[in-house]
Amino acid sequence: HVKVTLVPLIADAINDVGADDGIDTIVVTMRVVVGPTSLIASAVSGTSVTLTWTDISPSEYNGVTRNFLLKYTSNGSTKSTNTSSSPMLTISTLSPATKYSFTVAAVSSGGVGPDSIAVNVTTSQGAPQKPTISSTPTATSIAVMVSVANTDFIPSLYCVTFTRSSVSGVTDSPAVVTTVCNSTSTVTLSPAQEDAMYSFEAVVNNTAGVISPVSSPSTVSTPTAAPSAAPTGLRTEAVTDTTISLTWTDISYLDDNGAFQRFQVVYSRTGDSFLQNGGSPTTNSVLVSSLAHLTSYTFTVYVVSSGGDGPRSLPLTVSTAQSLPPAPTILLSTAATSFTVTVTVTAGNFKISKYCCNFTRTMVSGVGLPLPTVTVCSDTNTIALSGIEEDATYTVSAFANNTAGGVSNGSAAQTVKTSVAAPSSAPEGVSVSTITATTATVTWSPPPLLQRNGPISKYLVFYNEPGKFASSATSTSTTTNITGLTFLTSYDIQVAAVSTSGQGPTSVPIRIATIQAVPPAPTVSSSSTTTTSITVVLNAVTGDFNVGQYCGKFTRTMVSGTTLPLPVVTVCSSSVTLMLSGIEEDATYTVLASVNNTGGQTGPDSTMLSISTKNAVPASAPTNVMKTSDNATSISITWTAVPVLDFNGIFIAYEATYARKGMAALPTVRSTTTSVVIGGLSFDTTYTVQIAVVSQGGTGPLSTIIDASTSQDTPPMPTLALSRTSTSISAVFSVTAGLFTISKYCGTFTRTMVSGQTMDSSGQALSLPAVMLCSDTTTVGITGIEEDATYTITGIVNNTAGQASPNSALMTITTMATPPSVAPGNLHETGSNATAVTLVWDAVAFLQLNGALVKYNVNYTNPGIMSVDETSRTITISGLTFASTYQVQVAAVSTGGTGPYNAVNAMTSQDIPPAPTVIFSTTTTSITATLAVTAGNFLIDMYCAKFSRTKVSGQAYVLPEETLCSSATMVTLTGTEEDAEYNVIVFVNNTASQASPDSSTLTANTMPAAPILAPGSVTETDRNATAVVLAWTAVGVLQLNGMFLRYNIKYTVGSNPMSVDETATTITINGLVFATTYTVQVAAVSTGGTGPYASITATTLQDVPPAPTATFVPTPTSITATLSVTPGHFQLAKYCASFSRTQVSGVSLPLAAVTLCSSTRMVVLTGIEEDAKYSIIAFVNNTASQTSSNSAMYTTDTVAAAPATPPGGITDTGRTATTITISWTPVPLLQLNGRFVNFNIQYNVNKQARSTTVTVPTVTVSGLTFATTYQIRVAAVSTGGTGPYTAINATTVQDVPPAPTAAFASTPTSITATLSVTAGQFQLARYCANFTRTHVSGVAMALAPVTRCSSTSMVVLPATQEDADYDIVAFV
Repeated sequence: HVKVTLVPLIADAINDVGADDGIDTIVVTMRVVVGPTSLIASAVSGTSVTLTWTDISPSEYNGVTRNFLLKYTSNGSTKSTNTSSSPMLTISTLSPATKYSFTVAAVSSGGVGPDSIAVNVTTSQGAPQKPTISSTPTATSIAVMVSVANTDFIPSLYCVTFTRSSVSGVTDSPAVVTTVCNSTSTVTLSPAQEDAMYSFEAVVNNTAGVISPVSSPSTVSTPTAAPSAAPTGLRTEAVTDTTISLTWTDISYLDDNGAFQRFQVVYSRTGDSFLQNGGSPTTNSVLVSSLAHLTSYTFTVYVVSSGGDGPRSLPLTVSTAQSLPPAPTILLSTAATSFTVTVTVTAGNFKISKYCCNFTRTMVSGVGLPLPTVTVCSDTNTIALSGIEEDATYTVSAFANNTAGGVSNGSAAQTVKTSVAAPSSAPEGVSVSTITATTATVTWSPPPLLQRNGPISKYLVFYNEPGKFASSATSTSTTTNITGLTFLTSYDIQVAAVSTSGQGPTSVPIRIATIQAVPPAPTVSSSSTTTTSITVVLNAVTGDFNVGQYCGKFTRTMVSGTTLPLPVVTVCSSSVTLMLSGIEEDATYTVLASVNNTGGQTGPDSTMLSISTKNAVPASAPTNVMKTSDNATSISITWTAVPVLDFNGIFIAYEATYARKGMAALPTVRSTTTSVVIGGLSFDTTYTVQIAVVSQGGTGPLSTIIDASTSQDTPPMPTLALSRTSTSISAVFSVTAGLFTISKYCGTFTRTMVSGQTMDSSGQALSLPAVMLCSDTTTVGITGIEEDATYTITGIVNNTAGQASPNSALMTITTMATPPSVAPGNLHETGSNATAVTLVWDAVAFLQLNGALVKYNVNYTNPGIMSVDETSRTITISGLTFASTYQVQVAAVSTGGTGPYNAVNAMTSQDIPPAPTVIFSTTTTSITATLAVTAGNFLIDMYCAKFSRTKVSGQAYVLPEETLCSSATMVTLTGTEEDAEYNVIVFVNNTASQASPDSSTLTANTMPAAPILAPGSVTETDRNATAVVLAWTAVGVLQLNGMFLRYNIKYTVGSNPMSVDETATTITINGLVFATTYTVQVAAVSTGGTGPYASITATTLQDVPPAPTATFVPTPTSITATLSVTPGHFQLAKYCASFSRTQVSGVSLPLAAVTLCSSTRMVVLTGIEEDAKYSIIAFVNNTASQTSSNSAMYTTDTVAAAPATPPGGITDTGRTATTITISWTPVPLLQLNGRFVNFNIQYNVNKQARSTTVTVPTVTVSGLTFATTYQIRVAAVSTGGTGPYTAINATTVQDVPPAPTAAFASTPTSITATLSVTAGQFQLARYCANFTRTHVSGVAMALAPVTRCSSTSMVVLPATQEDADYDIVAFV
């Protein structure tokens, strides 16, 4: 049972746990039970209010702490609280023009008391201040952002007035003014005119109808849009090898969308994506140059205006042409009966299909004998003409054809002549004398005079071995010496005469044979001797001979220093080695050598050589050779001496020859005794040794081979480097290098402890006997041993001779420990609260620690992974989150590391929630309580409210308490009466089903209702283009359901919803768009809210359009009129123009007016005459069928066309060396397509284009070059342009040359005439002279005239008689 004592002013509950009566005493603190009085509001502004009240008496607080809790509700929705310690509080965070209900309650340590009686306050609102504005334009809209500095008002409308002053630089007269309003701060004018200048200013309305000052004006320009259409009809006008001329049809200027700047032409090689600039013309044509010939290109064109780049036209693919090849040059080579011409054409923009030559014979042997021109063509540039006469003169010129059939101009003509015949008979009396090994002298007589065929310029002497190719020598006399022949060789010799016309036949061959020369004295290359022989090696001799034998004459002079001569002994050999054998030891000989050729001729003797035979070498080898001692680098050898009689000379020494066994011999060692020490050897190596005696006669035979080996040193003490794992130890040996070879490395391993202990738990020693392990490598290891075991280690090495090194220093090492093998056991939670848990566990057994215990590691997540170390077997983890589950892991940590973890889930508890606070929002039929709880260590499960109705419309009308709960913070009571009062108490439950204390009792009132009827009889009473006037009947008082406040009117302008309040029953709505239908709604607003809306449809009118202006674009057969109308409050339906013809080609020819209309700005009159004049008047209709006044009258002319045909009958009527006169028939009048202007004549002079104009059908073109072909073309020009051309090829003539003058030079057998001609309008082909012999040596000996011609100015008469007189007449 419980005893309850009410004790005021006690702060906390106390549990009496000391009494033995079994009764617990609970001390309860009482909360305040009365509320403050006289709550008054003052100093009300748009954002603040000051509240004062009368405090309750101190005895009524029922607690220690004293303060106040102020609550207020705005429009029945959001509830806020403020705390004050004094009975006055100013709240300065209110919203303007908002109704608030305020209450205040006293607060003590016992809780919050009841609310005071509410006081209702409505905040005022200030006037909007002058706004600031900024803008963002596009081509078709302007968005204006309106900002106001003060916030103590509620904005209802933001309005911006836009004034357009110009479009595309053209001033609007009058300016176009548009006002746009929006309920948000961004106001957009759409559509706006592109490329237009606007000024704008803004005002802001609050909901009380107060309008701000007008903002400072601002200006903005809308950008220009890019062109919206692409040029059409892209086509070629002309194509050359490097250029393509293009033209196209321009887009309408209406599609420029801005100021036209240029056209842009781009192109690429067909199939290539790389674009190139083809030009930026301002007219609709372009010439694209620097192209490659015979190449395909793809072109497009687009318009560039001030608004950017327009779309591209359809592509056009065109291939370039090729040019005519230029006139070629030629290179001629001649023979007696043929010409070969090499044609060269300078590379260019063409492709040659064939090369051609024109051959024209003019003379044969100086006699005029012309033949028609022969043309020979080839697909290569080498052309031959064969089978023609000797001494024939031809003129040759060349031309080339390209693959398109074009023909180049001809090359400059060249004159060339075939050669005359060579001598027809061979030289006579050919003989050969003075033949040597390499030379022969040849002598002959000239051919007979009649067979020489001209002067002999030289002789060719041919010589060759029979059956082989001939060589030749040249001589201008009748004898020559042939050199460079080969000895003992047969040659055939022939002679031929050569004249200026070529080589004649060769003489009958004469065969000769060369001889050989006598050999020279030889030289000695080397010599050598033995005890019984002498060998002499000669250097081989070479020359114009064949060697028969090498011979040596050997003459003995002394034996062992005593003069003892013998007769000469001659030794001969076919080789260069001569040997004399079977002679005495130590004998001296002189030697003379010589050489015989195969013809038996002997050459001179060599220089004398003196040489002696040798003494004999020792006759026997040492015996009993043996090794007597050795070390690592040397061996000692002894032997039995050679008998003195076997020395065969004076004893010098014994010589030991040795080598590594199986390898090449090393340098010898000498000794004068019968023993020797051989040093500098390699250790542990076998050598072969032989001994020989050395005397004055040389080295005797070697002894029998013996094997002798070096020994090796004992290795020094090794050093060890140790490494370990948990179950192995490795020792790496290092030994200082020396004179030994190691065979094995050995280590002795002795276990002394395990885990630092010498004894195990049973008292057994943990040491083990030593273990020796050996390896043929430097690493010796022991494996499969215990973890954390301590070993001592020492090592030795053995050489291959079985010698052991000293022991290494004793070393100690311990194997590595491993982590514990099991986790701590029996891990469990022993206690918890909202922020902490306590855990305990069992220790890991010593045997499973695998080392000494260091600590326990504890891991958990909060919210990241946390790690804590603990040396005991319990831990309290704090700082956790209430009502949360944590996985905690614990592992033992030993000297070997961290073992496995054991895991357990631990859970924190939660606190009981405190009493919640609440704010109310109400409707006419519901109360919503929104609960708030001070955060703590708990989770809320349910929010609950107890509702008790006390009054309805101020009358007591009680209903029983109803408790409602929700998992959300909002608890709603629905189905309540309008204007009803409820008492409400709130509380919460946590997820552990623990309930908070109840809140204090609060009061909430439902709202009154809005009007139930809409205004009646809404009608449109007036309208214009931008405004409508509406009127309606008022809502009855009984249907208002409250006090009348105002009427609310809603409508939409563009995409902007508009809302306007009005207290009267009529309204004028301004700022509308012309010819637009609006739906307008009207509703009554009372203190209970806004009632239903009544709707009406109202339509604005439109203005009559002003007179349009027009621009015109004529063609030969059409006129396009483009109309412009100053924008205004109207919508155009049709653009119309009346066309009246007045003249055709300047002749009065009126036609009745034709009126055409279009839905676009362009009105086109087609199918009319060229060169016609029209008067035009324009007007427009709006969509209400209202017609504007007429425009001013305009006058324009259609374009005249160019002539349709070329002039006819063009003929060449006269030519001189420098002029050509041509005539033609004029173009018929009907084909002129306009009034005749003149004729245009075009031609080229020296590759320079020339042109002239005439008005009659004949012209003389002057300043030309003689003997040159010109193409001249003529076209008619009318007022419509230049028509097509007709062309003629005409060639200028040349003047007859004047008589030449001549100068002469003569030799005994020729006369050369050098001719000179005054330059003029002609081109010389030949220079000629008639030679008439009259006397020889003063005796009259006339001959018929001989005519000689030349392509040069020098004319030669050859083969004349010496001392002869000639009469000469020259011409060209």
